[in-house]
Amino acid sequence: MGKVDYRRLSEEKRKNHFDLLMQTLKECGLSDEGQEFLRDLLMESEVTMFARRIEIARLLIHGLSFEDIRKKLRAGLMTIITIDRWLSAKMYGYRSILRAHKRSRRRGPPPEWGSLRWLAEKYPSRALLIHLLLGDELGS
Repeated sequence: MGKVDYRRLSEEKRKNHFDLLMQTLKECGLSDEGQEFLRDLLMESEVTMFARRIEIARLLIHGLSFEDIRKKLRAGLMTIITIDRWLSAKMYGYRSILRAHKRSRRRGPPPEWGSLRWLAEKYPSRALLIHLLLGDELGS
């Protein structure tokens, strides 16, 4: 993710990156003291790197294509592919925290386990196929 120089980011974007990282860590159960510790420990470039990874992961979970993410965040394709692999194979905790965040922002109850909506959310890369096959049965 070396394509973004954190020093060239606006002060607002830097603050947004820091807030995103701290909010995600808070959702993981990190205490206020732990957040303070990381605030002192991490360099600004590291905060930017972690926050961009979280942004990419969220966009992947929301079903955006690699190319759309690349254009939107100006991230390298290999970075996006690597994060997608983490989400698919290794980072179950990473995925579950981001899904919980997505669910908390969504209106209404979570989808019923095994329902078509549940399948579309669990497997976002396959959601398009599900939508095409079933039409409007998924609802919103």
